[in-house]
Amino acid sequence: AWTGVTTDLLALAEDRPELAEWLGGLRARGQLRRIAAGADDARTLVAQLRAVVAALPAGGESIARFSARVLDRAHALDAGTPLGGLAAAAAEVIARGSANGGGARGGGARGDGVNGARPGSAAWRREVWAAVGVVVDDLSSTVLVLGLPGSAAATGTAAAVALLAAQGQPVVLTLRQVIADDVGEVPDTVFVCENPAVVSAAADGLGAASPPLVCLQGQPSAAAVVLLRHLAAHGATVRYHGDFDWGGVAIARTLASRVAWQPWRYDADAYLAALRRAGDALPALVGTPLATPWDARLAEVMLGRGVSVEEEVVVDELIGDLEGWARR
Repeated sequence: AWTGVTTDLLALAEDRPELAEWLGGLRARGQLRRIAAGADDARTLVAQLRAVVAALPAGGESIARFSARVLDRAHALDAGTPLGGLAAAAAEVIARGSANGGGARGGGARGDGVNGARPGSAAWRREVWAAVGVVVDDLSSTVLVLGLPGSAAATGTAAAVALLAAQGQPVVLTLRQVIADDVGEVPDTVFVCENPAVVSAAADGLGAASPPLVCLQGQPSAAAVVLLRHLAAHGATVRYHGDFDWGGVAIARTLASRVAWQPWRYDADAYLAALRRAGDALPALVGTPLATPWDARLAEVMLGRGVSVEEEVVVDELIGDLEGWARR
């Protein structure tokens, strides 16, 4: 009977090659034997999992509706259930494969989670499902934006975004809007900051002339990741700036694991320039040092100088960049 389970796992790997390595890990760890009541129960789980992954990515429906449509049970994928755990883990692998351009490259085991979240946590579950078009919690996850073009000719979210951009006002989008609705025209470049103070300053100083600006407000939310991945997938260049401290570096690394970005005044030269302008009144660096893969020299220089530079210290330079970009 367990040989039949193995056969079913191999068939699932043929259906979705990006899952092959992950499925091999399930088999090697004997995970199905631990969570299933027996071989027959395990075969049922694999069959249900096969139906779920065959329906991914989805188009922005709630997890209850997705589950009812695919499995005829609205709560089959609930957190804490064997199938819910397996399906969420498979969704993460599929999402990583999509982020890496498809294929089996995304098929590794889970690492430190997505969005900086612990694997298996509510935040992790929310993002991995969102990444494949299934909404677990569609209202609590949000992203702050300014200057997204939207679409005046559209309705719903795209029209609202266009109207607020024309008024120079920031807007908070929910995960529900980002996944299930059209956000409108995709700009050539989108700037990303860590702190809302930058968005506020851009709204005050540039208003309707501000280029597209997305604020993470700390670790990137599911809504922020899904929005930025959508924009990047449709041709937008993502340019990121964050705090020059180890927390800021951690946020930048998390974002880089989900969305490709280019530094926006976020390298060693920009850090040293900020130190020269700020003088001696800067707080000391605290926390665990981290590598900065986008500019290896940045981490070395930060360690050597031992001080942090928050975005608010360089906000005038950032707004100057946005203003110059708007004049192009």
